[in-house]
Amino acid sequence: MVRATAGVAAYLEGRFADAITETEAGARQLRAECVGVTWERDTAVIVAAWARAYQGRLRELASALPPLLAEAEDLGDLYLATSLTTGTLVMVPLARGDAASARAAATEAMRRWTHRGFLHQHWDDLLGQGEIDLYEGDAAGAHRRVVATWPRLVRAMVLHIQMSRCEAWSLRARAALAQVGGAAPRHRAAMIREVRAGLKALRGQAPWTAMPTRSKPAIASRRPAIAAGASSVAAGLA
Repeated sequence: MVRATAGVAAYLEGRFADAITETEAGARQLRAECVGVTWERDTAVIVAAWARAYQGRLRELASALPPLLAEAEDLGDLYLATSLTTGTLVMVPLARGDAASARAAATEAMRRWTHRGFLHQHWDDLLGQGEIDLYEGDAAGAHRRVVATWPRLVRAMVLHIQMSRCEAWSLRARAALAQVGGAAPRHRAAMIREVRAGLKALRGQAPWTAMPTRSKPAIASRRPAIAAGASSVAAGLA
């Protein structure tokens, strides 16, 4: 349990390599030596997968996730199944160009999840669906999605978690950035304000927070609008 918890802490600090080592060791120990610890073991497995995604180890995840999902389905473990098909992990099917299956799996996972309150899984779904929107070139849809849900993120105190706060602002800023190229002047100005707000929110959070905003526009979509927006906004942000 100590190693799994140390791994979660490492993940939240952006020490992704340490997070993988510790959470996987902790998950193995919990599986071999403990009973009644499904949630704890699942959490270690999920955090290890998130850390791998942030290291860009998507090929490894493409091999590792199917047996984990199969086990979750066999056990009726909705926590594990939902967490492995939403959020950052939608990058796995997106990396092979399969936005349709990414969307379908996430949507089905959330159909089975509780609709009461606003839990971390609801935030993960927002993040994952937004990433799919960007990949498909629907930056306006991604932006509407995140702005409409922002008050719920605030009320649920999701933005009090540094990692989630950085992911949320990254998604919001990238969705705005992707709309800048070719936009009407008033809309362009509004989106530039959104990008600036995102950069301000991310500045000084942690060394790794510069990575999502700067690199993910290229990763999250192959559409020319993303590149065009990034190029045209550069001067405005100087």
